[in-house]
Amino acid sequence: VLPFEPAVSPALDTAPAPPVTAEIKTALHARVLLVEDNPINAKVAERVLSSYGHKVIWVSEGSRAAAAAAADDFDIILMDIEMPGMNGFETTVKIRTDQGLKKSSRVPVIAMTAHVLHEIREKCFAAGMDDYITKPVNFYELNTLITRYLKKKANYLSLLEKHPAAFAGSNEILNKKIALKRMGNDSALLSELYKIFYDDIPKRKEQFQKAVAAGDFSQIGQSAHSLKGTAGTMGAERLSSAAVELEAAARGMNSGLCKNLLSKLEKELDSVRSLLHTIQAAEKEGSSQP
Repeated sequence: VLPFEPAVSPALDTAPAPPVTAEIKTALHARVLLVEDNPINAKVAERVLSSYGHKVIWVSEGSRAAAAAAADDFDIILMDIEMPGMNGFETTVKIRTDQGLKKSSRVPVIAMTAHVLHEIREKCFAAGMDDYITKPVNFYELNTLITRYLKKKANYLSLLEKHPAAFAGSNEILNKKIALKRMGNDSALLSELYKIFYDDIPKRKEQFQKAVAAGDFSQIGQSAHSLKGTAGTMGAERLSSAAVELEAAARGMNSGLCKNLLSKLEKELDSVRSLLHTIQAAEKEGSSQP
């Protein structure tokens, strides 16, 4: 069994997408340095990531990865942990050391590991990695993670201001199938979390409104970071994406863009809350049936 799962995207509405320029496509397509010693795994990853529009450069050794990162510009580095010779931790330390000697921006490193222990995750961060994804790799989730990091780049924020409609993404408010999968198909747990999230939305809106009005970029960023994870868990991919954009705008200390994105975020929060209300009402009615 390969340590990768096939890419399965959630069902989307069939409404036509807005026109997307070549410049915008480039902003959401990454140059990926894939560091993987298993050629079969590498082939699968390269094929699937390429289908998402990313350009993948594969190297099979840590020393070659460090050399490639020093010689070329990448948007994302996907780092296998267990490799012969220089392992993923040592390779990342080498890359970070070399980057410290240059003025170029820090390239996000995402660990790919079968380990789920807290100690291993902490070791990833201590080595200078930014994130991790567990094996078997779900490529839809990996692409979502890559997109989140691309949205933090300055050129994305600039394009977002000029072409907001082109970044609208999915028309689906809530994907229950995705949420159930993340809950281990525990529908009772999902219903409970839906209720908690429903009750929590008004407080979140108020926090965002106060932070944006005060120009508190730190609080905006923290609130958006929290919301993107929660919304993603709930299957509210569109809301999660809006939170990612607001987090990036806060990091860039862009007051005007934060105000515009807050309006978008509030609409998404209202849409999700309205749908959650409908779901809860239907569940209550169903439970009262004899």
